[in-house]
Amino acid sequence: MDKSIGALCRHAMGFALVMTVGLALAPFVLLPSASFLGKDISALAVGVISFYPWIAAAEVAKILILAASLAFIVGLVAAAGAACLSKARWLIFPAGPAVAYVFWLLGAALKYPALFEGSLPPWGQHALFRLGFAVAPVALFGAASAIAIAPLLLLLLRLGKNTVQPRFRVALVGLAIAVCLPVIVQRWRMSVASEARSDNINVLFIGIDSLRSDRLLKAEVTPALQTLLADPQTISWRDHYVGIPRTFPSWIEILQGMPAASTGIRHMFPGFAERSKPFVGWVSQLQRAGYQTTVRADFAGDIFPRFQAGFNQVFAPNLTIMTMIRLNMDQAFMLLLPMMITGPFKELYPALKESPAFGDPEHLGSDFCEQLRKDTGARPWLETLFFSTAHFPYAAPYPFYSMFSSKHYQGPYRFQKNPEINAGSDAADSTEVGQIRGLYDGSIRAVDTELGRIFAQLKLQKLWDQTLIVITADHGEDLFERDHLQGHGEHLRGENVLKVPVLMKLPKRLVPVVKNLDFTTRSIDIGATVLAAVGLAKPVGEGINLLPWMTSATGPSPKLVAYAETGLWFARNGSAFFQKYRLDYPGISGLLNFDQGYSGEIVLNAIYEQIMVTAKHRMMIDGDYKIIYMPTPQGVRYELYNRRLDPENFYDLSAKEPAVLAALQRGLTTFVGAHERPTVRLVDQFLVPK
Repeated sequence: MDKSIGALCRHAMGFALVMTVGLALAPFVLLPSASFLGKDISALAVGVISFYPWIAAAEVAKILILAASLAFIVGLVAAAGAACLSKARWLIFPAGPAVAYVFWLLGAALKYPALFEGSLPPWGQHALFRLGFAVAPVALFGAASAIAIAPLLLLLLRLGKNTVQPRFRVALVGLAIAVCLPVIVQRWRMSVASEARSDNINVLFIGIDSLRSDRLLKAEVTPALQTLLADPQTISWRDHYVGIPRTFPSWIEILQGMPAASTGIRHMFPGFAERSKPFVGWVSQLQRAGYQTTVRADFAGDIFPRFQAGFNQVFAPNLTIMTMIRLNMDQAFMLLLPMMITGPFKELYPALKESPAFGDPEHLGSDFCEQLRKDTGARPWLETLFFSTAHFPYAAPYPFYSMFSSKHYQGPYRFQKNPEINAGSDAADSTEVGQIRGLYDGSIRAVDTELGRIFAQLKLQKLWDQTLIVITADHGEDLFERDHLQGHGEHLRGENVLKVPVLMKLPKRLVPVVKNLDFTTRSIDIGATVLAAVGLAKPVGEGINLLPWMTSATGPSPKLVAYAETGLWFARNGSAFFQKYRLDYPGISGLLNFDQGYSGEIVLNAIYEQIMVTAKHRMMIDGDYKIIYMPTPQGVRYELYNRRLDPENFYDLSAKEPAVLAALQRGLTTFVGAHERPTVRLVDQFLVPK
């Protein structure tokens, strides 16, 4: 083999061309039936390219340029190493880098199997699932790195011999430094932590999407949260309810301290007019008080770039049609995905952050810990972290997707499970239900593991005692309890979706006098309590400051009434009970538009806004009782439950306790009339916007 730099570059260029073209085309040629999001990748790629050719072409070019560049660099090193041998040069080049990439690909597929699952035939999915019980991705990444670095080591060993040109020696030393120095610097930065220089009260607000209250009772699922709960400074709100179990409106309720009926955000797809107004709440008050306010989120946090609530910095994906096109293009090149999700290269493909299959809690945790190391304490901070991994399809990374699964599982839900869009078709036997719940628990455990790392970093930097930590959820999750199916937001029966945990660890200067708040609390109460805990006892929204019941011997517990409502129904038909008791409007494909005047965001068609509000199921909890309002074509249906004795809401008491029913009907009507914007009127018991 010619040892000149020009010849080595030609060999590397040929290798890069073959690798890039081969890896780009292989999924379309070898796996013609492969799919993601339920669509054939070849047909989808053609459709997207024909509709938005410039966006798709730019993303594809970015993918291919990165692949070719990395293949050229690896190929150049391998070719140079092979030139030092007299025999079996093909083992170093081209076989070496090709084998290294196979290990790299397998490691990436084991780390994030849901990213690759749709591009594999059933036998490939099963093999990948079983492999995850036998081999760790780190072992495969280690093997790939060893094979890739071997030629470089071989060259370094030959530096003292005449077989290597002097100019080439300098280049090799520079290359070795370039490869090793970033790793050394990163390890050093991770080991060095600045310490706070003041006694400011910082706020760490953590949202865990879809977290159910009952998971705090499972030590094997939430060990870090169990440790936090055992901290003497931590108080648990044990009877806490969200106001609307969908991410966007629920977060607006939390941040603004007002029910969704008052905020104007009633579903996941508000138009520009609804979301462009400033949502003044406790975050904006902290901002005005001098706090550095930041929110970091993964795929379900794509809501945060779409409204203003007082955050100085927003690090989250953005749900637009352009983002979805780029994501489709990224995922279509399955064999090139390992390059796109590795190290700093993932920042070149931000659309992948919109994918649940890439929602690794480690990404958010690492970003936060890196920022924490830079903290000087000169300014108090609010950091809001929103982890989406536990949102369906529960696509946790390795090893969490298999942590609560059996390696003998043979069904279709090895790595993820989305709800069926037509409610009622989700019937699953006990094996499938067990696997789905295992995926959910694995997703919670993935987030919990990252929380443990974050807590350790706070303690390392001596920030633990001066940080107010709040952990809650935007909603819970149904997991096939009775007839409740899977998901959230479609109905209001049961406790698993509406009732979520709140853990509040107070800073050291505040001394709690109770371990639990056992009375009913609401999402709208969180903000007022946070402000009071940091010394800003200013009113926010309609929430109640609950700090007095946590830190002093205050009088009787407040008797708070909890209100909730459903979100949009994504399907028009189905056999589930909530599909039988509802007013009709189109399915999700007929409801949404692309708001092309405002960055192509996906919004609800304005003509359906009024029917969507009119059709909502509504709920109120007052003491032990819960009333559910369901407007149907046959009239309004009311259900009444004793939530203490019947938490799954299986026994309707509306016929047996008419006096209680009538009292809660009046309470619900009064609450809605006082909060609905625009106001509503009663028409034959229907709550109809004026």
